[in-house]
Amino acid sequence: AAALVHAAFAFGEGRLTLIAATPCLGFCYGCYWSLQPLLVVELFGRRSFGSKYSLLSLAPVVGSTPLCRFAVPAFYDAHADAAGWCTGR
Repeated sequence: AAALVHAAFAFGEGRLTLIAATPCLGFCYGCYWSLQPLLVVELFGRRSFGSKYSLLSLAPVVGSTPLCRFAVPAFYDAHADAAGWCTGR
């Protein structure tokens, strides 16, 4: 389901796509984060649960930092107009 919402963000245009896809994506992420402790226990067992869970919780932070610092500003600057505004397609 999250893949479909990401595809809607990537290929959709306009404010309606944003309004429709954002709650769906929030629901998908909410489901994932609520199921993550159960998935960690099922996949890796109860031994050292705290360290494995914290490592998996740290992964989105480590992955999003390069995107926030390098990729997003590069795309924004590439598509912004002379005044610095980026309004989409």
